[in-house]
Amino acid sequence: MPEYGWLVFYCALILLASMFGGWVPLVGKVTHSKLQFYLSLSAGVMLGAAFFHVMPDAMEKSEEYFGWWMSLGVVGLFCIERFIAPHSHEIDGHNHDHHAHEHSHLEFSESLHKHEHGPVASNPGEKRAAAPAVAGWAAVFGLTVHTFMNGLGLAGAVNSGEAWMGAPGVALFLAIVLHKPADALAISTVLSRKGISRRKIFLVLLGFAAMIPVGVGAF
Repeated sequence: MPEYGWLVFYCALILLASMFGGWVPLVGKVTHSKLQFYLSLSAGVMLGAAFFHVMPDAMEKSEEYFGWWMSLGVVGLFCIERFIAPHSHEIDGHNHDHHAHEHSHLEFSESLHKHEHGPVASNPGEKRAAAPAVAGWAAVFGLTVHTFMNGLGLAGAVNSGEAWMGAPGVALFLAIVLHKPADALAISTVLSRKGISRRKIFLVLLGFAAMIPVGVGAF
């Protein structure tokens, strides 16, 4: 099969896998144990493709600048997760000082109450920080750009002519097709919890999955 044939085949499978992963939480229930098993498998394939296929080529092409690009990527991801994407389980920053001021007093009161009346529940006045409303759409945008870059990488791997078991770019294809349903599942879950209709979620998922062939075409 020629290179263009492999790219069409890969794009079709990835698009179907993405749509399936995004539609599963809307029509059924995904158990925690099954989700963890699947995520572990896809993460392992991604790590293998990154360390044994992508990074050696990047080191060869980047030469002495490889370390700079790697550090920029790691620090950039850390900053995005720490400062742009808040976690809903974190304590609200507006009440942090107030809680810190009363911490010792609460510990004494709770220990006294436990001694007299038994265990007590956690502080009901503690507020939790919630992600902003735009966070869901920001996640969709970020994953869409990420998928576009996957398409570029897939086309580059196939175009390089590196074959495994007679199929060029199969390592990168496996890394993409195994983790892309998880990305789509995250998108559908976030948007459904925001009250977005299934029709709009379907259109968003379709545009998200289509970024693979768009990235391939751009390459």
